[in-house]
Amino acid sequence: MRVLVAVLLFVLIGRVEAQKTYLNNRFLVERIGSGNDMLTGTTGMFSSLNTAPPGVVGDSFLKNYFSKTVFLLFDEQQVVSGYASKYDILKDDFYLLQGNTIRVLPGTRVKNFSYVDSINQAQHHFINGSEFGLESGTPMSGFYEILVDGPLALLKRTEAVVKEADYHAALNVGSKDHRILKSQSYFLADGRILKPLPKGKAMPGLFGEFAEPVQKFIKVNQLDMRNESHLKAVFDHYYTLKK
Repeated sequence: MRVLVAVLLFVLIGRVEAQKTYLNNRFLVERIGSGNDMLTGTTGMFSSLNTAPPGVVGDSFLKNYFSKTVFLLFDEQQVVSGYASKYDILKDDFYLLQGNTIRVLPGTRVKNFSYVDSINQAQHHFINGSEFGLESGTPMSGFYEILVDGPLALLKRTEAVVKEADYHAALNVGSKDHRILKSQSYFLADGRILKPLPKGKAMPGLFGEFAEPVQKFIKVNQLDMRNESHLKAVFDHYYTLKK
């Protein structure tokens, strides 16, 4: 029993470097329904969460509804559960709902987090971009969703930008509202290095000796590399081949 506990703690604190995997809090999802490990030291409290001001279309949330979440903090590897949350991409803040009160947790304190979608019950796992850097040495920020874990992991980043109103009264064209637009991009995590996912025919070349069978798998199944579920299927097939 003591050996089992030791192994779980080893995974929990994210030090399984030999496997080069990133989903170090996969076991924490079991604690999402728990009311324990409540967070202390948040930076603010609100009685409610404001909606977007007039003249702004869209929102900057990863998902615009609350879902039960568990966090692993940088602070002494503290585990935090017992909240429903949603993440503001532009502010890099988590809004944590407890009863009728909303608290704020800065994203800079969060090493990784997992949530169970309150609509479809799907599990999602994220890691802080500060754990990575580009090949050029440029540090990263924000959060990356782990779509397929492994030595060569598939990650997704969702970004939000504000597009200013561009209405031209004389021509009666453009938008009178500011708009918040969200976009997704995909990356490979190789160790602690992030690389943009190659597009098109170059992508199968990532898989070395398995490039040809992966290319065949894509062709036979008519997969579209712009489709996220198809991308995940390709990486899952690659790991099946490696086994």
